[in-house]
Amino acid sequence: MADPKPVGPGGDVAASSSFTGANPLAPLWSPSGGCEPSAVSGTVQDWYSHTQGFNGMYQRTQQWRDCNEKLSVSPTVEYNYIDMNLTLWTNDQIIPNTTFSACAQEIQSLTITASGACSSLYGASGFGENGVVFTNGQGMLLRPARKNANGTFNETLGYCTQTLNQTMNKNPGAFSCSGGWDTMDNAKAELAQLVATFPTHCPTFNPILVNI
Repeated sequence: MADPKPVGPGGDVAASSSFTGANPLAPLWSPSGGCEPSAVSGTVQDWYSHTQGFNGMYQRTQQWRDCNEKLSVSPTVEYNYIDMNLTLWTNDQIIPNTTFSACAQEIQSLTITASGACSSLYGASGFGENGVVFTNGQGMLLRPARKNANGTFNETLGYCTQTLNQTMNKNPGAFSCSGGWDTMDNAKAELAQLVATFPTHCPTFNPILVNI
């Protein structure tokens, strides 16, 4: 089995890794923030493997007001917002009786590809009118499995997948490329808040493994 990208004794990732953020906290890493003390290269033992990912699509919607035909008032757009549909998943399993050279972690980077008005790749503007959101690859953690005093695995194991709809990026009036509301900074802030809620849908999803 191929060796994963290593994490040093203090929790720092070697130069070969794409890790760019802070070390994940318990329960996925040890409370100290580093690898488990039992992660000794060449030692045959049971390992805990966690992988995760998500993707979705979205479309901007306009909320109209004064649409009553009995009123002598022209309808106007009160506000606009993003309606996003997302699918997220986690997979937590035990790899029995094997060896790895060290603990490992992989960070997944978030990408938005927008189309329609203000279309661009994520990083140059905001959401635009519609588009897709996805991560490049999957987030991953690998460490020795934990057991209780009776030798039973003390891990949350299994596969979780959830699909959800989320409204976000609510802005006043009709959508406009030059309106100043749909910016990269606003998109990043809202996506960070959204990803932080994922553990309520799949409990082992770790937002720290997502680079926004």
